[in-house]
Amino acid sequence: MGSNTNDCHIPLSTEIENRAGAELADAICEAFTRSAEQTERQLLLAWHRSTWRKMVLAESLPVLLATPPEELPRRARTVLRIMRWRMFGLESPETRREERMSFVFAVLRTWHRLQSCGGATISEAILFLLRSEPNLRPHRNEPYNEQTEPRFLKEALKRFERGVQDYLCTLGETPAEQRRTAETLMLQIVRLSEHHPNPNVMHNGAWFDAVTLSYLLAFRL
Repeated sequence: MGSNTNDCHIPLSTEIENRAGAELADAICEAFTRSAEQTERQLLLAWHRSTWRKMVLAESLPVLLATPPEELPRRARTVLRIMRWRMFGLESPETRREERMSFVFAVLRTWHRLQSCGGATISEAILFLLRSEPNLRPHRNEPYNEQTEPRFLKEALKRFERGVQDYLCTLGETPAEQRRTAETLMLQIVRLSEHHPNPNVMHNGAWFDAVTLSYLLAFRL
């Protein structure tokens, strides 16, 4: 625990330079490092700052290291935006598409966790989230209670289905292309998991993890 505290005293920009090298660190500074440091300062809890730092260094930096220099500014902005809405709702999603995909990500994580405890359907995972996470409920002009819950669930299921389609469109234009891309991303995650726990990879501006890809490959492709 002491080493984590000491690490947090090292500026994030220094950590990035140590891992990326001075030349690449300079290239991504304007687009990524300053905003990442600013976000870290906005987080009040130490464990939030530690989580953010891990996301920056273990998940996002490898993506940027593999990005051609001319694409760095655009990719860095996308990475930061997606990291922020993943970071406990720190920043509202900027588009309906991102909001739907964020919802799918949360549902599948919950579904996977419930599966390990004895099995669950997607509907049960969504119900669990609707009951425990008010900020994930669809916006309706009525309170959430036992009588209105079926209507909230129906709308949330539609949002989930649209979000799944968003993920599939991100993978490619045809089912065959989508499957090939998903399998390639899964191989990348397997390789990354040898060095990082629960890694994510980015493709066309969307984050994918093993749970999301496994679901898409097993049930949608």
